[in-house]
Amino acid sequence: MRDRWSYQLLTGLGIPAGKLIVTADSAFLLPPLKPAVKKEKKRKLVFAIRASRHLREDFPLILSQFVGELVADGWEVEFLAMQSLGVDGDPRFTGQLARNFPVTVPTSLEEVFESISSADAVIGMRLHSLIFAALAGVPFLGLSYSPKVSAFCVESGAADFLMPAEKISLRGLKRAFEKLLKEPPKISLDFLRERAAKNPDIFREFFLEGGSNNS
Repeated sequence: MRDRWSYQLLTGLGIPAGKLIVTADSAFLLPPLKPAVKKEKKRKLVFAIRASRHLREDFPLILSQFVGELVADGWEVEFLAMQSLGVDGDPRFTGQLARNFPVTVPTSLEEVFESISSADAVIGMRLHSLIFAALAGVPFLGLSYSPKVSAFCVESGAADFLMPAEKISLRGLKRAFEKLLKEPPKISLDFLRERAAKNPDIFREFFLEGGSNNS
């Protein structure tokens, strides 16, 4: 598992603890992301949102007001669509919410890195938008629609920068964002890298050594 929440869930279901190993997402095996060269001097915020039944019905209005205030304050806002599959894919959903703002639909991992590493802050529902922000040293605020997002924020040291999707409000979003800029979390990057380093050996042992023993 890549977090303690998953470990506790599985042990609670009766799976022996000795059969479980807590590591971290394999994305932490990537080298640190170098900050991208900015094309403009404006501060930049990247959103990575997705459709979810957990979002409040007035989320589009909340987002519109929040982004409008940021733009009026001189921010550049970019929406990053990280998954294009399905009728609720990010480009369609994001496009409906952000008609007047650029929506980046990357065609490669490098483009995702470029977008996030050039930001001054990231607000993400997509788990890997937060992981890549951590790798780039960019402060992030997690909007949790799933336990995996909550668990990552807790494991990484950003538990104070986590908002349940169903409880997002304009006031709460503004307060959390202001705090993020003033007191960004100290992410436990080395700790997560050390955990993720176990993954190749676990994979090798399970698929290669285990497979040869079974034969």
